[in-house]
This record gives sequence, structure tokens and C-alpha cells, in this order.
Amino acid sequence: PSPSAAAAAAAALGEEELPPLDDQGYVPFYLYDTYENMDVRPGEVILFGKVEVPVNTFFSSANVGGYDIRSKGGGGGGNGSSSNSSSTANTTATATRKSTTPQNPNHNFPSSTASPAPPSQADSTWVSAAVVVKNLYRSLYVVPTADVLTDADGELAALEAKAAAGVPGAKMDLIKQLHIRMGDLKSEVRDFLRRFKITNTRMMPVRRKYAFDRTDIPRGDSWVLKVRYPLSAGTGAGGSTPLPLPLAPSGQLFSTILACQQSCLEALLIKRRIRGPGWIQIQSSAVQRVPYMLQSTWSKVELKMEGGAKGLFTAEKLSEAERK
Repeated sequence: PSPSAAAAAAAALGEEELPPLDDQGYVPFYLYDTYENMDVRPGEVILFGKVEVPVNTFFSSANVGGYDIRSKGGGGGGNGSSSNSSSTANTTATATRKSTTPQNPNHNFPSSTASPAPPSQADSTWVSAAVVVKNLYRSLYVVPTADVLTDADGELAALEAKAAAGVPGAKMDLIKQLHIRMGDLKSEVRDFLRRFKITNTRMMPVRRKYAFDRTDIPRGDSWVLKVRYPLSAGTGAGGSTPLPLPLAPSGQLFSTILACQQSCLEALLIKRRIRGPGWIQIQSSAVQRVPYMLQSTWSKVELKMEGGAKGLFTAEKLSEAERK
């Protein structure tokens, strides 16, 4: 539908509520699968899984998730009868429910972390769910040539030593000096990216370790230029979509650029520490419920995250955030 029609439909449906939150204020989501189509919807990843919902709140239909929820209480059909056919339906429904419920509620979570339990109430159930993560970014890593960060006077080494020792203001002074020395490099990178309609960038010197087989990239800790830019349609020059980058470009002041063709899905899995099917906690302030008539998937519940994936947490990522 058109934006105006979609807005009218959303207003008519009213504000949709989120699935129940856990004790920490997160939406528990059991991840099964992922999907990405960079050609059709760049900068977007869809996560598929299940959430636990109270049936009476979320659904008016008695059929949810492929089985008749009216039979869960053991009372038979909708008219309250207790015939043999109703008992059979109840047994079938229970078996189906068991097969669709994640069997280990603590999968990927330590015992000390609050995690959702399988449905135990007669008025709650597991249903299919999708989380549409939008407005994702790509991070490039520009490897400068050896002469960009030459340190003949030892200034960089001295600043790094002070920053490592925790001297107040030393880290900021180090970053400022790196920005100055990388000035020409940043200009060259901007000119290069502009050819691919990439203008909305953020650049920052960062330390990274390289551990693969290319000999033109220094091993161990080294300073590189991190370039972050959005991939969504309309974020390129003049409201266009950024064009694909070549695999391993080089220039006068940089030997290569890494992650030029990394997908949003790969970046999301790595940065959010997602290692496979398992529990994910979604920050309630970072997610919205999509009205059923406006969903882009066939899931019973669809959620959207307009601000990227920062509100997604595995147990490992949540522990990192708490330590910070």
C-alpha cells in the first residue's frame, strides 16, 4: 500500500502491543532462521523464530500456530463437550504444541540470565515471529600504506603508551593525532567512495588485528581507518542507493579496503555474537509491533527495528554490555 494508505490502516488498527517482556524488560525471541536480499531490500535483515504470547490478547481466532488452542485445557471443543473426538483433538493439539515449542529455554544463556520459559499457561502459546531489522550499516576497514603513519619522532608511540597507562586525555590526543595524519587518506577514500554514490560516511581510526593469508596487510595490532555508511535505499548521493564496491580496491595511500562486499547479515551475526539457533533478547525500546495487515512476512507476529541491530542481545553480547 501507499504510505498514506499504510498510515491510515495503522491508525485504524490502533497501536499494537509487544509480546510479554521478561524480568529484565526484554522481548524473548527464539531464533530459528534468517533472510536477506541485498538486491531488493538493501540494509535489511529478517530474523525468523518464535515468541510466547497470551492468546486472548493477541489473537481473536481460535486457531493459532497450526493447531486448535481451544483444546489445550482438556475441555474438548468450543462448546465445552467431552466427546471422544474432542479428546483426540486435544491429544493431537498437545503433540503438535510440543513439537513446535523450543525444548531448551536456556539455550545459549547462562543460568544466571533471566530467560523465557516454554508456555505453561492455558492462555499462552508459541507462535511464529519475524524481526525485521532495518537501516543497517556496513563497516569498511581501510589499510593505510606504511608511509601514512610513519612515526620518526616517536610521537604516536608516546601517546599510545600514555593512553595504555590511563593518563587522562591521552586517548583523545592520540585519536586527534591519528586523524591529522590520516587527513590525506580520508580525502582519497571519500573521493573513491563518491564514485559509488556513497557520501554519508563516518570515519574513525581504530586498532585491528589481521590473521589471514594476505601478505600486503600487516600482522598483529595496527591502526586502520574504519568507514561506516548506511546501505538502505535512498541513503546514497542524491537520494540514490549506494552501488556495490569492488572486492579489494587499492589506492595511493591505502593498500586495500576490507569488508567491501560483506553482507548485512554476516555483519549482524558477527557483531551481535549470534552463533546459530538460540535465544535472543530484544530491547523493548528498540522494537515495534507491526500491525498484521501491514506485515511483510506471513509470521503470526512481526516486529520491526528501525534503528539497526543495537537492541539485539545474545547472552554473550549482553554480558559485554553490562561490563561496559
